[in-house]
Amino acid sequence: MISSSSLLLPLLLLVATTNPIVVAQTTLSNTGSVDSTNREGWDDNYKLPYTYDELRSDGPTKWSSVPAITNRGWGEWEVVRLASALTNEDATPLLNWWTQNECGNEARPSPIEVIPNQACTDTQEMMLRKFNPTVDCRHPLENNLRQDTTATQTATSPEAWEITPYSLRYYWPRNDRACRRPTIRLENIFGMDRRNQEEHFVLLWLEVHARSEHVIDGTRYDAEIQMVHMAATRPNELVIVSVLVEANAEEDHDIFQQYLLDGWQSKANQEAALCGGKKKRELLHKRPKHLRGDARHAPWAALHDYAKAHNNATNYNDANKTQKRKLQGDKNRCEADKYGNGCQDEGMAPRFRIFPYNLWPSSWYYSYTGSLTAPPCLGKVHWRIMDTPLSISRRQYKQLTHLLTQSRDASCRMDTATNLEGENFRPLQNATFLTQKRQDDNQEQEDDGPQLVAHCTSDNFFVSVYEEDEQ
Repeated sequence: MISSSSLLLPLLLLVATTNPIVVAQTTLSNTGSVDSTNREGWDDNYKLPYTYDELRSDGPTKWSSVPAITNRGWGEWEVVRLASALTNEDATPLLNWWTQNECGNEARPSPIEVIPNQACTDTQEMMLRKFNPTVDCRHPLENNLRQDTTATQTATSPEAWEITPYSLRYYWPRNDRACRRPTIRLENIFGMDRRNQEEHFVLLWLEVHARSEHVIDGTRYDAEIQMVHMAATRPNELVIVSVLVEANAEEDHDIFQQYLLDGWQSKANQEAALCGGKKKRELLHKRPKHLRGDARHAPWAALHDYAKAHNNATNYNDANKTQKRKLQGDKNRCEADKYGNGCQDEGMAPRFRIFPYNLWPSSWYYSYTGSLTAPPCLGKVHWRIMDTPLSISRRQYKQLTHLLTQSRDASCRMDTATNLEGENFRPLQNATFLTQKRQDDNQEQEDDGPQLVAHCTSDNFFVSVYEEDEQ
């Protein structure tokens, strides 16, 4: 168990009863605005008129009428919308698919009840880059990771933990200028036009929903952690890695508590104290750079920087695969089991996982293509849902659902969009998709069909093992 007491950030106002991470003090400039931080975070101006309460007129069944924000598009998705409105590195126009509300009219809706109906075609797990302590982002509790003494940067700004009206979130920086953000690598994800090519997806944020949005084998779990990634070269394509959560453990889950719950608890305590002192919460927030002046297109430039600098990094380079990485079944060295165990004596083991990937309870998953689960409900979301749930305690679950209701607006009023039980999940959608074809410039609708869902297991691939210097 990691000792949080020795790694906590400086105290701002008060310590929560659960011994949380304490949010560092925010520095205000002479003009009253927050000093610049290298992240994409929540802003009160992002709020959209919808809730998760099915009894209200703005509940899930009415999401189709949710309008975009004037001059700001779809809230925090504006950074992705701006990027997708530009062109990619091949000068090919990218489809601007962030301009309409598709809730209730999605071609491939989410969430769904996950029922596999096709074979898995993946040949490897979601690959992680080797952690580099001198350049890679890390959680504040990982500052001493691997006994590194050369790296002094932290993964995020002091306000990485956010309590929004819709969910609890943890943000990463919105570009790689301060540190290199976590990424995952997937192969063959864009179909035949990109077959046998790999794509890298940059982590934007994670958010928590209670109860789970997806249902597996008829079971709706207690919560769902969604890790939102954006394609490095196709910013209008997302991958969301989902970890289902079951509140059935006798003991607390240490990483979930110390890395996430404690930070959100400290954030709630901080805002309650400021509001108790009649200070407006808006002083804690700033308008992100991508909505201000010449910095409007900075995210796209950062994506190009990322693609050029990191897509062919040593750990991802095809030419080095056989030299640097040993996949399962390499009889020349050893034969590991499906979990990557059995080669430690030979100096080979699975790759080390940093936060948030250390929350993954499995390497295998269900996959399908769907949509966002909140307005504007737009598509091109590649879902990867871990097939094993993460176990937390009932106490942690109660703390989680309480925190979901603690969002405050700029006037310190409670403004949660959860239902009366503190839940924020979208109801299940029909697992069908609408295909279209173009004839004589007219769209003709074809028959509906089932959404294609695969279950990738150890029958498809084992966990990869690596040489010691590549772990």
